[in-house]
Amino acid sequence: MTFLIVCLYFLPTIVALVQRGRDSGTAIVVNLFLGWTLVGWVVALAMACRSREQSISMSSQTVFVTRAANAMLPPTQPMPPLGGIATLLLRLRSKGSGTG
Repeated sequence: MTFLIVCLYFLPTIVALVQRGRDSGTAIVVNLFLGWTLVGWVVALAMACRSREQSISMSSQTVFVTRAANAMLPPTQPMPPLGGIATLLLRLRSKGSGTG
C-alpha cells in the first residue's frame, strides 16, 4: 500500500523522466517540493506531460517568424566606435540644438 502511494506521488516525476520534455527538470522539482499539495502535483503532472514535438515545432516556427521579420527590416549601417563620454555628450548636444 505504501509503495502504491509513493508511486502515485512521484507519477509526474516518472512521466517526466519517460517523456524527456523541455520542462522535465522543472516538473521533477515542482513534484518533489510542492507535490504534497494537490495544485503542485497537478502542475507537475501537466508540465511532465508536455510533448517534446510541441516544443520543437514552436522553436522552428519562432525561427521562421524571426527570419521573416528581419527580412522586412531595412539594412542597418554599422555604428562607428565612440571616442569616449565627451564625444557622446557632444553628439547628444548637437542633436538637441538642431531641433529647437
